Amino acid sequence: MTRRAPSRRDLLWTLGLLPLAPVAGAQRSQEVRFTDVAAQAGLARARNLSGDPVDKQFLIEEMGGGVALFDFDNDGWLDIFLVNGSSFQGAASGRKSTSYLFRNNRDGTFTDVTRKAGLTYSGWGQGCCVGDYDNDGFDDLFVSYWGRNVLYHNNGNGTFTNVSEKAGVAGPGGRWGAGCCFLDYDRDGRLDLFVANYVHFDPKQVPRAGGAAYCRFNEIPVPCGPQGLAGGTNVLYRNRGDGTFEDVSERSGIANPRGPSSTSFVPRNWRPAGSYGMGATLRQACSITTTTTARSVKSESRPGARLTRTARRCRAWAWASATTTGTGGSTSSARTSPTR
Repeated sequence: MTRRAPSRRDLLWTLGLLPLAPVAGAQRSQEVRFTDVAAQAGLARARNLSGDPVDKQFLIEEMGGGVALFDFDNDGWLDIFLVNGSSFQGAASGRKSTSYLFRNNRDGTFTDVTRKAGLTYSGWGQGCCVGDYDNDGFDDLFVSYWGRNVLYHNNGNGTFTNVSEKAGVAGPGGRWGAGCCFLDYDRDGRLDLFVANYVHFDPKQVPRAGGAAYCRFNEIPVPCGPQGLAGGTNVLYRNRGDGTFEDVSERSGIANPRGPSSTSFVPRNWRPAGSYGMGATLRQACSITTTTTARSVKSESRPGARLTRTARRCRAWAWASATTTGTGGSTSSARTSPTR
């Protein structure tokens, strides 16, 4: 495998950020139809697991997993990574579920290479993000979990190695990792990592569906949360350039607002506290870069610093934003509101 140069897909991605001008005399587009080809493509055996299939008692059982389309083997074709969850019943019985990696066969079909690639970690997966954090030309993979997160290093030969502990990004076991994104927030040419944490959740502390006022919707029992639960605390990891990361959440201000250190459920007079972070996008990554470094993402990078793919996309996004709205970026917060 060789290092992949910027591809046509990268160019099309950048062009896709530009505003589209209406074409004179153009007719309205025809109706768009999608066809489910999962079975024909070889994806049907990927079974999503997220709690009990019919009797969901906790908020985490209602949450689906993320997906990443990325070219893990640098052959020019997008492969598919599907994040999988777990269940309390499976954990009690010892059954372990894993996420799925499907390699693109270039003919409309995919092959399951999960175990061959070494993506065998089992846990309650939530989100994922892709980025070449060590600048070796191969995209690495980060997966967020309810519990400890996982960073897979792409070995460049079709396999991955779990380097979470060594890299210092596994995090404590009690957090509910949701969204994530790679970004170069300090413009040093190395991708850093942002992780959004949702709520503090412990099934031993949270009532079952219908067990409190915040666990009913129109008198119908539903899993408790996010009302009644405190939000988590978002995390920003700075890339040291030696394969490890430093937690700079406090220093950068990402840790505000802060969630509590332990789980509790408030049955009445609940007030939001913490981040309730669910997702992280390129727009938010660029916002962190802009806010933290106190300069526009359109400015020149430091002399001698390599401009990462994310930084290049941030520039393209900022240029498109300026063209559309007359501003050079956004300062929106990298968290979501506490809604179901």
